[in-house]
Amino acid sequence: MKSWGNDIISKDKWIDKNKQYTYNGKRVIIHDIVLYNSCGNEVTYPVKCTIITNEKPRKTKLKNFSLDGREDVVWGNGHKLVEVQQ
Repeated sequence: MKSWGNDIISKDKWIDKNKQYTYNGKRVIIHDIVLYNSCGNEVTYPVKCTIITNEKPRKTKLKNFSLDGREDVVWGNGHKLVEVQQ
C-alpha cells in the first residue's frame, strides 16, 4: 500500500521551508514539516504553518497543508500555498 506523502507527491514538489509563501494573499510562516505522528503513522497534512491574517494588530491562524502545499487533498477545494517570487 502506498503512503500518502512520500509515494504520491514527488520530492521535487514538496514545500521548501526556506522559501517564503502566501496563502490567499496572506503571509505564511512555515514552522515544520512533520511526516509522522506520535504513533508512527504518516500524516496527510505534514506542513505546519501560521497564517498572518492581520499584520497590525497581529492576528494569526494555525493551519496544516500537504507536502505540495494543498489545503484539501480529498476534494480539491480551497487554496494552495503560493511561493513568493523574489
